[in-house]
Amino acid sequence: MDDRDMVRLGEAFQEMQGADQKKIFNDAFRKATKPTVQLAQSNAPVGKTGNLRRSIGAIIPRNAVAIIIGARQRGGFKGYHGIIVEEGTEERHYITRRGNMHKTGRMNSGAHYAHFLKKAVKQTEPEVLNTMGNEWYKAIQKYMTKHNVR
Repeated sequence: MDDRDMVRLGEAFQEMQGADQKKIFNDAFRKATKPTVQLAQSNAPVGKTGNLRRSIGAIIPRNAVAIIIGARQRGGFKGYHGIIVEEGTEERHYITRRGNMHKTGRMNSGAHYAHFLKKAVKQTEPEVLNTMGNEWYKAIQKYMTKHNVR
């Protein structure tokens, strides 16, 4: 693809409606961040159920042109504890009816499993930035051929 084709695709993108632009951006973001998701899944600690590892993926906000890579909590995914594992916690406890303190443990923020998501993002950032532009242009071309836009 030469420079004239890229300029033409950019102009066609500017003429599209906002919903179509969002769809193209999200499609490109999802494809470009695939290596980050795969690395985060492989770095995630495996517990008894494996729910955290399975729940890591791309989350697309409704009213924004963005993608969030993290532990999904909806749609059958059970990644509720993703932030606890990623960031760690202080010592947790609760008081029973009899007034006894019951300690429930602590997630260590310095452990080998902590910050698995930040590490994945940092390692794959150059690759994602390099492929983002290509994926964006491919998504625009796909849209144009699908809707017969010249």
